[in-house]
Amino acid sequence: MKQNLFFSILLAVSITAGISGCSSSGKKIEQSNVSQIIKGQTTEADLVRMFGPPSNRMANSNGTVMLMWSYFSHDMNAASFIPYAGMVLGGSKSESQNLHVTLGPNGKVQDYSSSTGGSESNLGHGLIR
Repeated sequence: MKQNLFFSILLAVSITAGISGCSSSGKKIEQSNVSQIIKGQTTEADLVRMFGPPSNRMANSNGTVMLMWSYFSHDMNAASFIPYAGMVLGGSKSESQNLHVTLGPNGKVQDYSSSTGGSESNLGHGLIR
């Protein structure tokens, strides 16, 4: 009886570890590529080669074009899904990246900005001392 309970718990933990919750959207923005952007020289075709197609493209009435790339990921610690133990051992980690590029009427980079962020939470961090 105890052996069956042990294997049941082991199976539940194994399955939970295998299906840890994670999701992502977009393609990761490599900062080494961001540093290769040169104002007045880099074109939209160059940007697409470096970062892939933009997640958003907006043509402005003044002849400029704004291109945007976004990436977001969220990973849940597998322990978060274990009943009761998840309250103590669980947590999650998220990461976000954004790149906004303005092309001038000549089709070359006029300006750009890049941002990164993220957070980490440990659900039970304060419970154990």
